[in-house]
Amino acid sequence: VDSPSQVRYLHYLEAMLYTGINVLANSKMVLATLRIPVGPIQAVNAWYISFEIKCMRAVVMRSQHSDDQCLLVGGQKSGEVVFNLDAVIWGDVRIDIYRHSNRQFSSSRKLAMYVCFNTSFYHDATQIRFKKSKIDGIKFDRQHKLVDASFYIQLDVAIEPRDIMTYEDEFKNLAKKYGKTKQLRCGDEVMKQRNKDQKLVIVKSGIIEGYIEEDVNRHPLGCTVDQLVSGDQASCVRIPTVCIRGSDAVIGGGQVFLQLPNMAYRVRSQHAEIVEMQKEAAVRRQNTTMRDFVLTDRIEDMNISGMKDPAELSMFYQGLSINLASYLSRVRQEATRIGCLRSLTDEQAILQDTNEETKLAIEAIRHFRLPMNEKLGFIIKCVGQSGVKNQRSTMMRLLFFDNYLILDPAFFGPELSPASEAIRLGKFYTVSPVGPSKPFSLNLQLCEISCDDEKNFKKPVPVTAEMEFSFENQATCYEAYNQMSVMCSKAQRIRTHQRMSPFAKQSMKYLFSNAATEHDLQKGECIPNMSRHCSLYLVRMGEICLLTREGEVMRSVCYGECFGQEFFALSITSDVDRAVANTHSVVLQLQRDILEETIKDDVEATARFFHSLCQVIEKDSNDVLQGTFPGTWNKVMSDKEVFSAAQAATKSSNSASGPGGGGNNA
Repeated sequence: VDSPSQVRYLHYLEAMLYTGINVLANSKMVLATLRIPVGPIQAVNAWYISFEIKCMRAVVMRSQHSDDQCLLVGGQKSGEVVFNLDAVIWGDVRIDIYRHSNRQFSSSRKLAMYVCFNTSFYHDATQIRFKKSKIDGIKFDRQHKLVDASFYIQLDVAIEPRDIMTYEDEFKNLAKKYGKTKQLRCGDEVMKQRNKDQKLVIVKSGIIEGYIEEDVNRHPLGCTVDQLVSGDQASCVRIPTVCIRGSDAVIGGGQVFLQLPNMAYRVRSQHAEIVEMQKEAAVRRQNTTMRDFVLTDRIEDMNISGMKDPAELSMFYQGLSINLASYLSRVRQEATRIGCLRSLTDEQAILQDTNEETKLAIEAIRHFRLPMNEKLGFIIKCVGQSGVKNQRSTMMRLLFFDNYLILDPAFFGPELSPASEAIRLGKFYTVSPVGPSKPFSLNLQLCEISCDDEKNFKKPVPVTAEMEFSFENQATCYEAYNQMSVMCSKAQRIRTHQRMSPFAKQSMKYLFSNAATEHDLQKGECIPNMSRHCSLYLVRMGEICLLTREGEVMRSVCYGECFGQEFFALSITSDVDRAVANTHSVVLQLQRDILEETIKDDVEATARFFHSLCQVIEKDSNDVLQGTFPGTWNKVMSDKEVFSAAQAATKSSNSASGPGGGGNNA
């Protein structure tokens, strides 16, 4: 180990063992300024730089650039350059400093240096200083050709707390006031899997862990210890690192706010102290349907553990939204990291990117601008025909990704045909066998909901297209039926959430109509000035791709969904470099400062908004965890069960008719 940050974290480990510092507490602090000296080298050859600050891998601040100009260090007499930050940081922090080829911010850049540290070890510090030998990237510049021997990076810590820290403190005080405290020991159950008590749990001290009973054969992270010891590859218990939580952690929000399934939690440390807050039984009885539960607009339905004062509810949900947002930013980054890993077979490990399937997946992601963590699961060959009358059948292969189905006429090879087509998961409606006359054929129906469907929630979703696929044999047909059935089921859950978005409440619609800015974007257009404002974005029509600086798609956001919510709650600008319309789209932008001005004197409106924001954030966290760590806690119907259901349906129909017996209306 010779990297300065690696050595620093070894010292952290030593401090944890001997002093008991809890790094999972994610202590927050405010960086006021960043100081960089200008030595003789920079005085002669100026640097054009930019920097990024990341917490738990999520970008929380980028250097501000007026007129697309980089920051200037040097080109003057020796001294010190001071950059104002006013950034709230927590947990593992990394500060990257980039050098650009010229003054334009869009110019090519190269990582010049970086530092990593954890805020838990600087609790009372007013200044954090890293000398040259403690900075990654320049430690081995022993000839001092890059920077002088006296170079350093200094961070000044602000003494006064910021608003989000005050809100979090108030949230903790209210939880202590109204909640019920419990003492637990190692191994004690904190929350059952798929708990339905609508109980919010706040960890006061100690460490808890979420664990998942998996029923999958392969995970990008590989086998667990249980699998290696028992040799049973069919089931195991996985404890994701991101689900090991320390003090101030909040769990159970998915059930409290949205009646979503949750994984099981238990105590990991020797002792733990938790606070439980219970949703009132009267509220649960009044809202009999899930839609009523989510879209309730009454302030009394937001009461929890006897807390009824709107002013207290306002402060409670503002602080809770900050806590949940901090966790969501970590969960999303961890999911992206895991999603980009590949669980390789022996052949793929040797051939790597020369493997035909791998090259085909990379080509599809690039061609259709799919999210970079999309995985190619299956390739099935067939003869396909769209629902258009007299449309000629075409030989094609079906590429089943996690959230997309690609129809590719290029029957062989690692390249896609220019005529290939991508169907996103949200459009899937039903899949069913064609009938006895075509024993190995399936009919797939597609649909798409719009803003008008919010007004008619019980109205059936209109079918927009039909496709027919014929396969070589019964086994291949079953496999395709299995995959399409699962995608239809997932699509139905997506549509359910789209049609009851927390921001579809009447109070939220009124707020957005008065405080939000509307962007009407044609395909390929970007939302302007995203880096200049702390904003929440709600997609009202179409599809938006969120891109990194390198042009990779982080994720796609469709109608009824929003993005930027975690950064909005944390009062920072989004980490998205660009948001590009994938089709004609309408996006509402709600700026934080405008919202605060609109609702500053209305505590009920504030409570309603931040209650809705907590719902949106918790829903996203739950979705990301379900997709990254599937198991018995979130299984509606396993792939094996779907396949068995298809076989049972076949036996009840004509034995020669393939997967018979009705369609799968997910």
